Amino acid sequence: MKYKNIILEENEYVLIQGLLNRYLKSDVCLNEDWCTNLNQELSEAIVKKDSEMPNDIVRINSIIDVETDFGVKNEIVLVKPAERDINDNKVSILSPMGSALIGYAQGDEVVWNLPKGKSIIKILRVLNK
Repeated sequence: MKYKNIILEENEYVLIQGLLNRYLKSDVCLNEDWCTNLNQELSEAIVKKDSEMPNDIVRINSIIDVETDFGVKNEIVLVKPAERDINDNKVSILSPMGSALIGYAQGDEVVWNLPKGKSIIKILRVLNK
């Protein structure tokens, strides 16, 4: 991990915390490890103002190239849950992959829990506009 903890912009932190709190109270997260993992990472996250954010951190609306056990995936866009669209490579921040990537940096390798076991995601490129 490039930075000691995940790094989140303060407004995005508040948004993600609110969304996750709603999910944690629903049946959706009862058996989902990603909910617990994201909640733990949020409790340890470094929260910064927008002007202090490093350019290589995965954020909401980041365009990301990743490599997984299934190959390279180019230009995934991390979005709010309501904006997700698998046909347009828009991945929700509250999906297993989105929650695994948020707050990590270009070059980081992240463990991703899949139904068939753990996989590694390598973050090849992060573009923030």
